[in-house]
Amino acid sequence: MNNITLFGLPTVLADLEAALLIEDLTHLWQLTYSELPGDMEADLFKCRKFFDPSLRGFTLRQRLSDIETTPASVYQRMHKKGVSLVVDVGENRLIVGVEARLALGILRSKNPNENHVVIAKQEVMEAEGRALQLYRTWCMGKLIQTVDLSAGTGKEVLQAPSVGLVIALLINRSTTPETAIIDYGESSEGALIDQAIHHAAIRFAETIASGRKKSSSEHKLTGGYILSEARRRLAHRLVTVPQQEGSGRLLYVPAQYQDEVIRFIGKDLARRPQLTEAKLRAGIAELVRSFRAIAEELAYQSMVHERPADTIKVTDRIVSAYADAHVEQERAQ
Repeated sequence: MNNITLFGLPTVLADLEAALLIEDLTHLWQLTYSELPGDMEADLFKCRKFFDPSLRGFTLRQRLSDIETTPASVYQRMHKKGVSLVVDVGENRLIVGVEARLALGILRSKNPNENHVVIAKQEVMEAEGRALQLYRTWCMGKLIQTVDLSAGTGKEVLQAPSVGLVIALLINRSTTPETAIIDYGESSEGALIDQAIHHAAIRFAETIASGRKKSSSEHKLTGGYILSEARRRLAHRLVTVPQQEGSGRLLYVPAQYQDEVIRFIGKDLARRPQLTEAKLRAGIAELVRSFRAIAEELAYQSMVHERPADTIKVTDRIVSAYADAHVEQERAQ
Protein backbone atom coordinates (compact mmCIF):
# COMPACT_ATOMS: atom_id res chain seq x y z
CA MET A 1 0.00 0.00 0.00
CA ASN A 2 1.35 3.46 -1.00
CA ASN A 3 1.31 5.79 2.04
CA ILE A 4 3.51 8.43 0.44
CA THR A 5 1.82 11.82 -0.01
CA LEU A 6 2.86 15.20 -1.33
CA PHE A 7 2.08 17.56 1.56
CA GLY A 8 -0.93 15.38 2.31
CA LEU A 9 -1.93 15.05 -1.34
CA PRO A 10 -2.21 11.51 -2.82
CA THR A 11 0.54 10.73 -5.30
CA VAL A 12 -1.91 9.12 -7.72
CA LEU A 13 -4.73 11.34 -9.00
CA ALA A 14 -7.34 10.95 -11.72
CA ASP A 15 -6.69 13.30 -14.63
CA LEU A 16 -9.85 15.37 -14.00
CA GLU A 17 -9.05 15.58 -10.29
CA ALA A 18 -5.54 16.81 -11.05
CA ALA A 19 -6.83 19.37 -13.56
CA LEU A 20 -9.34 20.74 -11.04
CA LEU A 21 -6.67 20.88 -8.35
CA ILE A 22 -4.38 22.89 -10.66
CA GLU A 23 -7.25 25.27 -11.32
CA ASP A 24 -8.07 25.66 -7.61
CA LEU A 25 -4.44 26.17 -6.53
CA THR A 26 -3.91 28.71 -9.31
CA HIS A 27 -7.01 30.60 -8.21
CA LEU A 28 -5.93 30.56 -4.57
CA TRP A 29 -2.45 31.75 -5.52
CA GLN A 30 -3.96 34.71 -7.34
CA LEU A 31 -6.18 35.52 -4.34
CA THR A 32 -3.20 35.32 -1.98
CA TYR A 33 -0.58 37.22 -4.01
CA SER A 34 -2.74 39.27 -6.41
CA GLU A 35 -1.14 37.73 -9.50
CA LEU A 36 -0.92 34.44 -11.35
CA PRO A 37 1.90 31.97 -10.60
CA GLY A 38 5.07 32.71 -12.54
CA ASP A 39 8.72 31.83 -12.09
CA MET A 40 9.10 29.19 -9.39
CA GLU A 41 11.95 30.80 -7.45
CA ALA A 42 10.36 34.25 -7.58
CA ASP A 43 7.05 32.79 -6.41
CA LEU A 44 8.65 30.94 -3.51
CA PHE A 45 10.26 34.19 -2.40
CA LYS A 46 6.82 35.87 -2.45
CA CYS A 47 5.63 33.35 0.13
CA ARG A 48 7.60 35.28 2.75
CA LYS A 49 4.80 37.84 2.60
CA PHE A 50 2.78 35.56 4.92
CA PHE A 51 5.09 32.74 6.03
CA ASP A 52 8.28 34.49 7.14
CA PRO A 53 8.56 33.83 10.92
CA SER A 54 10.21 37.22 11.46
CA LEU A 55 7.06 39.07 10.40
CA ARG A 56 5.54 41.33 13.05
CA GLY A 57 2.02 40.42 14.11
CA PHE A 58 0.69 43.86 13.18
CA THR A 59 2.11 43.58 9.66
CA LEU A 60 0.73 40.08 9.21
CA ARG A 61 -2.73 41.12 10.42
CA GLN A 62 -2.77 44.00 7.96
CA ARG A 63 -1.84 41.73 5.07
CA LEU A 64 -4.40 39.09 6.02
CA SER A 65 -7.11 41.74 6.18
CA ASP A 66 -6.63 42.30 2.44
CA ILE A 67 -7.31 38.65 1.54
CA GLU A 68 -10.62 38.17 -0.28
CA THR A 69 -13.16 35.48 0.55
CA THR A 70 -12.45 32.16 -1.16
CA PRO A 71 -15.20 31.00 -3.58
CA ALA A 72 -17.41 28.49 -1.74
CA SER A 73 -16.78 25.66 -4.20
CA VAL A 74 -12.99 26.02 -3.95
CA TYR A 75 -13.16 26.40 -0.17
CA GLN A 76 -15.20 23.21 0.22
CA ARG A 77 -13.06 21.14 -2.15
CA MET A 78 -9.77 22.10 -0.49
CA HIS A 79 -11.17 21.56 3.00
CA LYS A 80 -12.56 18.21 1.98
CA LYS A 81 -9.11 17.07 0.85
CA GLY A 82 -7.71 17.90 4.29
CA VAL A 83 -4.26 18.59 2.83
CA SER A 84 -1.61 20.98 4.11
CA LEU A 85 -1.49 22.88 0.84
CA VAL A 86 -3.75 25.62 2.21
CA VAL A 87 -4.09 27.61 5.42
CA ASP A 88 -7.50 28.69 6.70
CA VAL A 89 -7.18 32.29 7.96
CA GLY A 90 -10.80 32.62 9.01
CA GLU A 91 -13.94 34.14 7.54
CA ASN A 92 -14.03 31.55 4.72
CA ARG A 93 -10.62 32.61 3.42
CA LEU A 94 -7.77 30.32 2.39
CA ILE A 95 -4.21 31.27 1.56
CA VAL A 96 -1.45 29.23 -0.04
CA GLY A 97 2.33 29.25 0.23
CA VAL A 98 5.42 27.17 -0.36
CA GLU A 99 3.77 23.74 -0.34
CA ALA A 100 1.01 24.75 -2.75
CA ARG A 101 3.45 26.37 -5.19
CA LEU A 102 5.75 23.34 -5.21
CA ALA A 103 2.80 20.98 -5.69
CA LEU A 104 1.42 23.17 -8.47
CA GLY A 105 4.77 23.03 -10.25
CA ILE A 106 4.80 19.24 -10.14
CA LEU A 107 1.18 18.89 -11.28
CA ARG A 108 1.73 21.28 -14.18
CA SER A 109 4.69 19.23 -15.38
CA LYS A 110 2.57 16.11 -15.91
CA ASN A 111 1.11 14.95 -19.24
CA PRO A 112 -2.55 16.08 -19.28
CA ASN A 113 -3.50 13.30 -21.73
CA GLU A 114 -2.84 10.50 -19.24
CA ASN A 115 -5.79 8.92 -17.41
CA HIS A 116 -3.94 9.26 -14.13
CA VAL A 117 -1.34 11.64 -12.79
CA VAL A 118 1.40 9.89 -10.85
CA ILE A 119 3.77 11.84 -8.61
CA ALA A 120 7.05 9.97 -8.19
CA LYS A 121 8.66 9.36 -4.80
CA GLN A 122 11.72 11.33 -5.92
CA GLU A 123 9.53 14.33 -6.73
CA VAL A 124 7.95 14.15 -3.27
CA MET A 125 11.36 14.01 -1.59
CA GLU A 126 12.71 16.93 -3.63
CA ALA A 127 9.62 19.07 -2.91
CA GLU A 128 9.70 18.34 0.81
CA GLY A 129 13.44 18.99 0.91
CA ARG A 130 13.00 22.33 -0.86
CA ALA A 131 10.22 23.37 1.53
CA LEU A 132 12.33 22.39 4.54
CA GLN A 133 15.30 24.32 3.18
CA LEU A 134 13.20 27.46 2.67
CA TYR A 135 11.61 27.37 6.11
CA ARG A 136 14.96 26.72 7.76
CA THR A 137 16.50 29.66 5.93
CA TRP A 138 13.66 31.94 6.99
CA CYS A 139 13.76 30.71 10.60
CA MET A 140 17.51 31.21 10.75
CA GLY A 141 17.33 34.60 9.08
CA LYS A 142 17.01 36.66 12.27
CA LEU A 143 19.77 34.71 14.01
CA ILE A 144 22.14 35.05 11.05
CA GLN A 145 21.33 38.75 10.70
CA THR A 146 22.03 39.35 14.40
CA VAL A 147 25.31 37.44 14.29
CA ASP A 148 26.40 39.31 11.14
CA LEU A 149 25.54 42.68 12.65
CA SER A 150 27.46 41.86 15.83
CA ALA A 151 30.45 40.78 13.74
CA GLY A 152 30.31 43.94 11.63
CA THR A 153 29.56 41.98 8.45
CA GLY A 154 25.83 42.68 8.10
CA LYS A 155 24.32 44.40 5.10
CA GLU A 156 24.09 47.73 6.89
CA VAL A 157 26.96 49.72 8.30
CA LEU A 158 26.66 51.17 11.77
CA GLN A 159 25.19 54.67 11.69
CA ALA A 160 28.00 57.25 11.74
CA PRO A 161 26.75 59.04 14.91
CA SER A 162 26.67 55.68 16.71
CA VAL A 163 30.27 55.06 15.67
CA GLY A 164 31.06 58.51 17.01
CA LEU A 165 29.41 57.70 20.33
CA VAL A 166 31.56 54.60 20.79
CA ILE A 167 34.71 56.49 19.83
CA ALA A 168 33.78 59.22 22.33
CA LEU A 169 33.59 56.60 25.10
CA LEU A 170 37.01 55.26 24.09
CA ILE A 171 38.50 58.74 23.92
CA ASN A 172 37.13 59.46 27.39
CA ARG A 173 38.68 56.18 28.60
CA SER A 174 35.23 55.01 29.71
CA THR A 175 36.28 51.36 29.95
CA THR A 176 35.42 50.63 33.59
CA PRO A 177 32.52 51.43 35.93
CA GLU A 178 34.79 54.00 37.61
CA THR A 179 35.42 55.91 34.37
CA ALA A 180 31.98 55.35 32.84
CA ILE A 181 29.79 58.10 31.49
CA ILE A 182 26.73 58.41 33.70
CA ASP A 183 23.43 58.74 31.90
CA TYR A 184 20.98 60.61 34.13
CA GLY A 185 18.10 60.25 31.70
CA GLU A 186 15.84 63.21 31.03
CA SER A 187 16.90 65.13 34.14
CA SER A 188 18.64 68.52 33.93
CA GLU A 189 21.65 66.84 35.51
CA GLY A 190 22.05 64.77 32.37
CA ALA A 191 21.76 67.68 29.92
CA LEU A 192 25.48 68.49 29.83
CA ILE A 193 26.37 64.82 29.39
CA ASP A 194 23.99 64.58 26.47
CA GLN A 195 25.49 67.71 25.00
CA ALA A 196 29.12 66.64 25.37
CA ILE A 197 28.81 63.06 24.13
CA HIS A 198 26.25 63.63 21.44
CA HIS A 199 27.67 66.83 20.03
CA ALA A 200 31.00 65.05 19.76
CA ALA A 201 29.37 62.05 18.03
CA ILE A 202 27.46 64.30 15.62
CA ARG A 203 30.55 66.31 14.73
CA PHE A 204 32.33 63.07 13.90
CA ALA A 205 29.44 61.93 11.71
CA GLU A 206 29.19 65.27 9.91
CA THR A 207 32.90 65.19 9.13
CA ILE A 208 33.11 61.67 7.72
CA ALA A 209 29.71 61.70 5.98
CA SER A 210 28.96 65.05 4.42
CA GLY A 211 25.37 65.74 3.42
CA ARG A 212 23.85 63.41 6.03
CA LYS A 213 20.41 64.27 7.42
CA LYS A 214 19.95 64.88 11.12
CA SER A 215 17.29 63.30 13.30
CA SER A 216 15.54 65.04 16.17
CA SER A 217 16.65 62.16 18.43
CA GLU A 218 20.33 62.61 17.60
CA HIS A 219 20.91 65.02 20.46
CA LYS A 220 19.60 62.67 23.12
CA LEU A 221 21.48 59.99 24.98
CA THR A 222 18.30 58.65 26.58
CA GLY A 223 15.69 57.44 24.11
CA GLY A 224 17.82 58.41 21.12
CA TYR A 225 18.68 56.06 18.28
CA ILE A 226 22.43 56.72 18.53
CA LEU A 227 22.82 54.75 21.74
CA SER A 228 20.20 52.11 20.92
CA GLU A 229 21.82 51.44 17.52
CA ALA A 230 25.27 51.13 19.09
CA ARG A 231 23.96 48.72 21.75
CA ARG A 232 22.13 46.66 19.13
CA ARG A 233 25.32 46.16 17.13
CA LEU A 234 27.91 45.87 19.90
CA ALA A 235 25.72 43.87 22.31
CA HIS A 236 27.71 42.85 25.42
CA ARG A 237 30.67 44.96 24.31
CA LEU A 238 28.81 48.16 25.21
CA VAL A 239 27.56 48.07 28.80
CA THR A 240 24.79 50.15 30.30
CA VAL A 241 23.91 49.26 33.90
CA PRO A 242 22.29 51.09 36.84
CA GLN A 243 24.53 52.88 39.31
CA GLN A 244 24.94 51.07 42.60
CA GLU A 245 24.46 54.39 44.35
CA GLY A 246 22.55 57.01 42.43
CA SER A 247 19.77 57.32 39.88
CA GLY A 248 21.83 57.19 36.71
CA ARG A 249 23.07 54.42 34.43
CA LEU A 250 26.72 53.67 33.73
CA LEU A 251 27.74 53.59 30.08
CA TYR A 252 31.11 52.17 29.09
CA VAL A 253 33.06 49.77 26.86
CA PRO A 254 34.55 47.08 29.15
CA ALA A 255 38.34 47.10 29.00
CA GLN A 256 38.49 43.42 27.99
CA TYR A 257 36.49 44.24 24.83
CA GLN A 258 38.32 47.44 23.89
CA ASP A 259 40.54 45.81 21.25
CA GLU A 260 37.59 43.90 19.82
CA VAL A 261 35.48 47.07 19.63
CA ILE A 262 38.25 48.97 17.88
CA ARG A 263 38.56 46.18 15.28
CA PHE A 264 34.77 46.22 14.86
CA ILE A 265 34.75 49.98 14.29
CA GLY A 266 37.69 49.74 11.90
CA LYS A 267 35.98 47.02 9.87
CA ASP A 268 32.70 48.94 9.83
CA LEU A 269 34.33 52.21 8.76
CA ALA A 270 36.25 50.43 5.99
CA ARG A 271 32.95 49.54 4.33
CA ARG A 272 32.28 53.22 3.55
CA PRO A 273 33.63 53.75 0.02
CA GLN A 274 33.98 57.53 0.33
CA LEU A 275 35.92 57.45 3.59
CA THR A 276 39.71 57.93 3.64
CA GLU A 277 42.28 57.78 6.41
CA ALA A 278 42.65 61.55 6.28
CA LYS A 279 38.90 62.10 6.60
CA LEU A 280 38.70 59.58 9.45
CA ARG A 281 41.46 61.35 11.37
CA ALA A 282 39.71 64.66 10.74
CA GLY A 283 36.46 63.22 12.04
CA ILE A 284 38.05 61.98 15.26
CA ALA A 285 39.82 65.33 15.68
CA GLU A 286 36.48 67.15 15.40
CA LEU A 287 34.97 64.75 17.91
CA VAL A 288 37.77 65.43 20.40
CA ARG A 289 37.55 69.18 19.84
CA SER A 290 33.82 69.19 20.46
CA PHE A 291 34.12 66.99 23.54
CA ARG A 292 36.84 69.11 25.10
CA ALA A 293 34.81 72.28 24.55
CA ILE A 294 32.29 71.09 27.12
CA ALA A 295 34.60 68.89 29.18
CA GLU A 296 35.32 71.55 31.80
CA GLU A 297 31.64 71.74 32.70
CA LEU A 298 31.59 67.98 33.24
CA ALA A 299 34.80 67.78 35.23
CA TYR A 300 33.09 68.52 38.54
CA GLN A 301 31.02 65.34 38.07
CA SER A 302 34.23 63.30 37.74
CA MET A 303 33.24 62.05 34.31
CA VAL A 304 36.01 63.55 32.21
CA HIS A 305 38.89 61.08 31.94
CA GLU A 306 40.34 62.01 28.54
CA ARG A 307 44.12 62.33 28.33
CA PRO A 308 45.79 63.79 25.21
CA ALA A 309 48.46 61.09 25.07
CA ASP A 310 45.88 58.30 25.31
CA THR A 311 43.66 60.06 22.77
CA ILE A 312 46.49 59.98 20.23
CA LYS A 313 47.00 56.26 20.86
CA VAL A 314 43.27 55.46 20.52
CA THR A 315 43.07 57.52 17.33
CA ASP A 316 46.05 55.70 15.82
CA ARG A 317 44.60 52.31 16.75
CA ILE A 318 41.22 53.11 15.17
CA VAL A 319 42.86 54.40 11.98
CA SER A 320 45.14 51.37 11.88
CA ALA A 321 42.16 49.01 12.30
CA TYR A 322 40.39 50.85 9.48
CA ALA A 323 43.44 50.58 7.21
CA ASP A 324 43.89 46.85 7.93
CA ALA A 325 40.21 46.14 7.22
CA HIS A 326 40.40 48.20 4.03
CA VAL A 327 43.35 46.11 2.79
CA GLU A 328 41.48 42.87 3.59
CA GLN A 329 38.47 44.09 1.62
CA GLU A 330 40.62 44.88 -1.41
CA ARG A 331 42.22 41.44 -1.27
CA ALA A 332 38.81 39.77 -1.10
CA GLN A 333 37.59 41.54 -4.25
